[in-house]
Amino acid sequence: MGVGRRRPATADPRGRSHAERLASRATITVTPPAREVAALILEAPLPAPLRLLVPAHRLSTAGLLPARLRQEYGLRWSPLHELALPLAARSVKLATSPILIAASRLTPPARAFAA
Repeated sequence: MGVGRRRPATADPRGRSHAERLASRATITVTPPAREVAALILEAPLPAPLRLLVPAHRLSTAGLLPARLRQEYGLRWSPLHELALPLAARSVKLATSPILIAASRLTPPARAFAA
């Protein structure tokens, strides 16, 4: 189509993303409070329909982190995880709307509690 491939504006000459460059600095590290917040997020109770998205959500969350931060959080990552990531993204894309509709029918909207 006449459009050349360009490197994203956030990539440096070695192809690292902005997040990878930041994580390579010693100033960004996982602290105990950050681990506590992560544990709360990963262990949050969810309505049954939303639980179907949890594995893909965890996989994508780990995949977005630079390797050093994944290690500091204690998140596993392997070549198999890397291969599964696009499949998980596709499944979330296809399943999110039906799952959210089902979950909204099981859990009343927040505004019902406001009265």
